[in-house]
Amino acid sequence: MQKRSQATLARILRAAHRLIAASELDAVSVADIVAAAKCSVGAFYTRFENKEALFLAVVDDMLARGRRRLDTAYARAADEDVIDTAVHEALEGCRVNAGILRSAIKLGLSEPRVWAPIRDYGQENAGRLYARLRQFSSVDETRLRFAFQVLHGSVLNTLLHDPGPLRLGTPAFAAELTRVFRLVLRAD
Repeated sequence: MQKRSQATLARILRAAHRLIAASELDAVSVADIVAAAKCSVGAFYTRFENKEALFLAVVDDMLARGRRRLDTAYARAADEDVIDTAVHEALEGCRVNAGILRSAIKLGLSEPRVWAPIRDYGQENAGRLYARLRQFSSVDETRLRFAFQVLHGSVLNTLLHDPGPLRLGTPAFAAELTRVFRLVLRAD
């Protein structure tokens, strides 16, 4: 029975992640989620008080996936490519989870507990990159953390508003963000 219950929970989380990432939390109903998860509404409410409680679990799942993706990416990246890898992973995570991040930003305005784990994840990632970079170069930690702030601010602004001239998924956007990240690190 417990394995079936865990399998149902996993299906609900996968379905919710996929649906919310592709649109936004407000555009997805519990009925949409349970239909995609092939379970009952009762199974949903046995596991989650409401859709917002599910969303918090989806955010946790997104961050766990991001950590695993970063572990792999950083392990494969050569020292001279690790900054490019960090920027690429930030952009890819945003692209793949666009609806989740837009929803978290909106909810986070009134519910700080929604955005807090995402903010902490960003700080954790900056710390991981700092630990890697200081092994082979002298890098100022505050400047590195500010480079991440610039990176995340640019990515999230583009996700929300698409101000142009460069678009989120374009190679030019990634190249310019990488250049800016490196410039912030070298700034005097």
